[in-house]
Amino acid sequence: MKILKKMVCAVLCGTMLSGSMLAGAADAAKGAADVEYTITNPYTDVDWQSVQQYKTALHTHTNASDGDITLRESIETHLLQGFDIVATTDHGINNGGWVRPEDSNYAFIHSMLRMMGRNEGDLDYLGTSGTFLADRYTSDEAYLQYLKDSGLYSENGYAYSLKTLDNGDEHLTVSMPAGERDILRVPHGIENNAVSINAHVNSWFADYHDNSVTDYTDALRGVTAAGGVCVINHPGEYTKAKSDLTSAQAYDVNNWAYRYYINRYYDLLQRFPACIGIDMNSKGDSRTRYDRELWDILLERSTSGSRNIFAICSSDAHQGDKINTGYTRLLMGEKTSAAARKALESGAFFGCSYCNGNRDELANIRDALREYYGTA
Repeated sequence: MKILKKMVCAVLCGTMLSGSMLAGAADAAKGAADVEYTITNPYTDVDWQSVQQYKTALHTHTNASDGDITLRESIETHLLQGFDIVATTDHGINNGGWVRPEDSNYAFIHSMLRMMGRNEGDLDYLGTSGTFLADRYTSDEAYLQYLKDSGLYSENGYAYSLKTLDNGDEHLTVSMPAGERDILRVPHGIENNAVSINAHVNSWFADYHDNSVTDYTDALRGVTAAGGVCVINHPGEYTKAKSDLTSAQAYDVNNWAYRYYINRYYDLLQRFPACIGIDMNSKGDSRTRYDRELWDILLERSTSGSRNIFAICSSDAHQGDKINTGYTRLLMGEKTSAAARKALESGAFFGCSYCNGNRDELANIRDALREYYGTA
């Protein structure tokens, strides 16, 4: 840490560095008086010579709640998309394992969906061993061609084993054409507040769920008491910023409604340290296209020395084709649940997304292409 005074910083980084730099520049540009602020670099303890970047899915769904795919299909797709770590986070269902459905408290939500006339089919868990893709090649020619082009094709599918290690971690080991692959399951993944119309909170590492009508405060308090780690999901869905046309409109502090949401999220993040921040990009960017603006504002407000605020990217995949639209890379020396938790709590990660739904950013890309290639 360094205490800096009236300094304008120009920073180019992947993501997750403290917004103190942005705030310092803004204050200087406005001619503000000297202000002391702290820059906290979450990468300080990262050994870049030895660290591995693990592609991580922190927000996924299956037909145990409102997803259209089974757990087997979800894990199979994550495997083929190169994921190293996966958290299964169904609504109101604390994931206790991938071996059998009885390991997770799925019964309430799944039964409620059936009562509402929604039947996504039987739950399909992995067991302790099995084979992926043994019978799907012939039914999907495009998928078959993708596997062949990617060097992933195996006529007999991919044999796997699911084991729990002495440290309690669950690892899926899969035999692939290029060698064995390993996926770590993040323990106790869940999207909380299942029966609430909003206020969704993802949490991990804590055997906690509450399927009553709850809000942000209830979920954050419950996860904190249970010793977990959590994040506020896709805030743009609830603030309605997703409906704004430009970034100048989104999270405009002169708008009383946005002031309310900004103050609320900031207060929650200060009160509950178990909540590391917000989901900045989720499911095609349609709901969260301007939540990067919200993150900047929250970071600027935190520059007075309060805690750092992080942001993840995810796919929130309810369908197989949404998997890999966004993900988070955890910077870890070893692939363990303990290391994954430490990375999330310290900010040793960065978000990645294939989506860009922000109109202003798309316009900038369009203008750059026109300048380079010409209008023809």
